Amino acid sequence: MSGDRAATAEWSYDVSSDNSGVAYHKVFRQEQLPFAEINQQTEFGNWYYATKTTSSLTHRSGADTITRQQFATTGFLDNAADINYRPIRDAWPVFAFAEDLGSVGSSPVSTLFQISLHQTEAIQFLGEGGVQVVPSLWTSYFPDDVTAVSPCGGDCSCIFD
Repeated sequence: MSGDRAATAEWSYDVSSDNSGVAYHKVFRQEQLPFAEINQQTEFGNWYYATKTTSSLTHRSGADTITRQQFATTGFLDNAADINYRPIRDAWPVFAFAEDLGSVGSSPVSTLFQISLHQTEAIQFLGEGGVQVVPSLWTSYFPDDVTAVSPCGGDCSCIFD
């Protein structure tokens, strides 16, 4: 979310309200710096980590050591939401999903995860009328970035099946 590890990050977890069944973590730098980068990382936009909601899906946001230890110990996550927004390097926040795929057998089992960066403005350039900002293409198709995460409305089969 930033190349500046002292920058404050903010995040949330939610499930899309359009009946698509998409669960997602939204992560972003609190103080957005449009068209800026630090250490070759963008400083604006919203990052999404998403997957289809199932009865065996668990999630968590929290400190890296606690979240990873919980999964390593139990094989699932406790659906806890850390809302202590802080600098990235302070108790390194992570955003996790765990999907129970069942017992190992001869039939394949899979799940799909999406990672995407949503910036409403794609580029800026100096044209005849001065500096112009051009919106990202997705803004022509979707009213907001959350809707773009679950583009199929109520039918997730177009991306998850």
